[in-house]
Amino acid sequence: MTTEEKRQLLAKALAGRKAKGEKKENDRIEALGKNRYSLSSAQRGIWLDCQMDPDSAVYNIPFACKIKGSVDIEALKESLKRIIARHDMWRTVFRSEDGDVIQEIMPEAEPDFTYIDLQGLEATDEKVAEEAKEFVKKRIDL
Repeated sequence: MTTEEKRQLLAKALAGRKAKGEKKENDRIEALGKNRYSLSSAQRGIWLDCQMDPDSAVYNIPFACKIKGSVDIEALKESLKRIIARHDMWRTVFRSEDGDVIQEIMPEAEPDFTYIDLQGLEATDEKVAEEAKEFVKKRIDL
């Protein structure tokens, strides 16, 4: 089956669901105005966890990447900015409003870019791991 045939099959299936009135998971989130939505039950759970333990980094998902060669830091920053601009989830914040919590998609967001230059130091794997462990302990500001 070609990609185009798969695409047509998917479009047909989605059209059938729409005709039957079936809703997707995201359709259940209540729109509260432009770029503002109620929280899903999973998001509400995350928000509550963060309220109970504000210093927790439990929702951080750390990973490490070793880059060999030179890196254009400004180009890397610009790439991250473009990814954030393209995807709403990277610009979504939780806000308390009238005793409830909502999610709001910000029109713009500036990434908090932290660069740790280990050049010239004894940048052993252990030193890098130590720096990374400290970095991922930082909490996420919802």
